[in-house]
Amino acid sequence: MKKLWSFCFLFTITHLLIAQEVYRDSTVTDFFKRESGMIAADGGYSIPLSDGRIMWLFGDSYIDDYNTVTKSTPCLFGANNSVLIQPFGNWDRNNTKTLPGSKNTQSFFKDKPDNFIWPINGFQQGDTVFVLCLNLHKTGNGAYDMKMLPATWAKIYLPAMKVVAYTPLQDFNDIGFGQGFIKEKGFVYTYGLKDSKIYMARFPENDPNSPWAFWDGKNWQGDIKKIAVIADAPGFSTFFTKVRGKYIYLSTEFSLACDNGKEIYSSTSDKITGPFTTRKTIYTIPNDKEGHRPFFYGPDAHPEYINSKDELLITYSINGYAPCIPTCVDGKFDPNNYRLRALRIPLKLIDPQLSKH
Repeated sequence: MKKLWSFCFLFTITHLLIAQEVYRDSTVTDFFKRESGMIAADGGYSIPLSDGRIMWLFGDSYIDDYNTVTKSTPCLFGANNSVLIQPFGNWDRNNTKTLPGSKNTQSFFKDKPDNFIWPINGFQQGDTVFVLCLNLHKTGNGAYDMKMLPATWAKIYLPAMKVVAYTPLQDFNDIGFGQGFIKEKGFVYTYGLKDSKIYMARFPENDPNSPWAFWDGKNWQGDIKKIAVIADAPGFSTFFTKVRGKYIYLSTEFSLACDNGKEIYSSTSDKITGPFTTRKTIYTIPNDKEGHRPFFYGPDAHPEYINSKDELLITYSINGYAPCIPTCVDGKFDPNNYRLRALRIPLKLIDPQLSKH
């Protein structure tokens, strides 16, 4: 009984310390409470641009459909993706614009009429931003009548922010790459997820269209069938980045509906290929509606926004409280159920070696 009490005491103290150190960033959270342009969306990957702007990528999006009287949107989103361009460090949402759609749609990314695109992540190389996209083709009238096409590079020319090409990539054997891009020694490294396992690939930074190489546990080689597992994933939501020589791996507890997971985890490594430390909880999402937790995912780190207190900006997506609470009521949808949340996590909490203080 004494051992059980000691364990419960330590568990409570640990969570209290985390709660005291990690906090909701209300400024950034409010930045996504928009009433024009992109109203609500998921995703929220950020790409720092060389001209000082930040490019934000989103998945399914509500655009210019906010009712100021009912404070709602229609139940169904009108775009499969959207892009915001933000002046660096300017969290006045009125100063950040939503880029216009293309090909007679509200979606910024659109290659063919019967395809829809979800941007995953990206990076800038020279005068081009490369965005890795999931590309699906509609095969019928049903909501799920579609097939997955090869992953695609969307190439965006700077500074005009115009998509100049869509280039299909090679077969990745159903591994979902793009869980973070890290430039290092002439290569771009990226992590992929499949069946709760993490894999790695790389390509030359000056030629993203060249064949990719895959980590087999010892070497980089071109046969994806020899690719090695470098880590496990607790769910389907992961993100990798590099900060001050450390490789940070963020993940979430499994969540696919209301009242599923609620934890955000981190682990680190001194090497880009791992091994990574045992994951630990760095945040428990507090979102609650009528006693229920939301479906949530996407713990995305934004190292360009580490503040003077050595706190890393992280955003995550929530996607309603269904089936516990109806999503659509009388033809109205509450956009707050589909907006990014932002938090600040001290780097020392992720890894003591990351802190300058």
